[in-house]
Amino acid sequence: MRQITRALVWGRSFDRAQAFAERMSGSSPIQIEAVEQGEVAAAQADIICTVTAADTPILFGDWVRPGTHVNIVGSSYVGPCEIDTDLVVRSRYFADNRASVEAAGAEYIGARDSGLITNIHILGECGDVIIGRVDGRISTHDITVYKSLGHIIQDLAALKYLVDR
Repeated sequence: MRQITRALVWGRSFDRAQAFAERMSGSSPIQIEAVEQGEVAAAQADIICTVTAADTPILFGDWVRPGTHVNIVGSSYVGPCEIDTDLVVRSRYFADNRASVEAAGAEYIGARDSGLITNIHILGECGDVIIGRVDGRISTHDITVYKSLGHIIQDLAALKYLVDR
């Protein structure tokens, strides 16, 4: 597990990103700060989470350094793409559910339909990595991407956590 000590927040509206960072800083043990450019945040990140309603990529492969892990959770149907094709192609790519990503993972479908990858580019599902059936990272330089379209078990686990608190 990586020790997280700092979080950078970027949004299409810097004012809203800054307000979010300030609001979250009061309840978090880690340093949270807003940055004005996504490229600046990505260049410094070990872990990147995209949680947007963007129609076009907001994260580009040439911004992401080797060894970074990326969670793509904002787009959940064919059309909107949060990351560019280059990042899909360069990554070790994992899904919450393979069939769902093959059918509705816009970033993945774009790269596949362009002939840049095939269906074997999805190396496994998150559960495969957790139980050790598939290696998530085989080199410290690997860029890993996890595409989540939403899985009811994730929502239920989060709800249970909140109820137990």
